[in-house]
Amino acid sequence: MKTLLFLLTLFVCSAAIGQSTSGPIMPNTSGNAFILHGKFLKPGEMVNILAVNPEAQAVMKKAKSNYTAAQIFGAVGGALIGFPIGTALGGGEPVWAMTGAGAGFIAISIPFSISYKKKANKAIELYNKGLKETKLQSPEISLGPTSNGFGLALIF
Repeated sequence: MKTLLFLLTLFVCSAAIGQSTSGPIMPNTSGNAFILHGKFLKPGEMVNILAVNPEAQAVMKKAKSNYTAAQIFGAVGGALIGFPIGTALGGGEPVWAMTGAGAGFIAISIPFSISYKKKANKAIELYNKGLKETKLQSPEISLGPTSNGFGLALIF
């Protein structure tokens, strides 16, 4: 019975350590996406994770609004460029003015995208700076004499 209880406790503790959501958030190589524990984070997920640091969360909320604006302008611009090209490939008469308008929308999305990247990096910097410098130590198992005789001790 003691062995079963010990194994259950060990399993629960190791699962709890593995589910930790805190840790440094790192930018990927392009700097446009961010990674926590090997998982790519969306801007909305980052706002939720940064809730432990109100200053970083406020900056990330601004970054998220810039991200949304960049996505909207970029999608509209892409559609306005793609529609005339699709019409031309289909044999129809394209309206090339739509392509120019699409390029304008994409040009508008670029400053929003740059602002998102700067603000998101600032938020991540604030968050990472605020993390405690504690490191998880691996559990230590020792076998030796105890007050009741001989036993096994698990130290976290």
